[in-house]
Amino acid sequence: MSRQERSLRDAPVDKSMITEETPWYRKINLGENKYRNTLGSVAIIIGTGSLAMVWMYTLKSVRYLILHKENIGH
Repeated sequence: MSRQERSLRDAPVDKSMITEETPWYRKINLGENKYRNTLGSVAIIIGTGSLAMVWMYTLKSVRYLILHKENIGH
């Protein structure tokens, strides 16, 4: 399988099949660059945000344990 086959494919929307009742997700072509780039950017932002939150929580927990340990002996 080539790299291009695994990416979002360009799937043009048939304009004749669209009515007022058609849901928004049926009206868009996820293969268009604007949607593909937006989805990629959102995924990177969410992933980076999650990583940062987990990292900060871990640092806070380790510092709390170290401070607690020092207070026990005194």
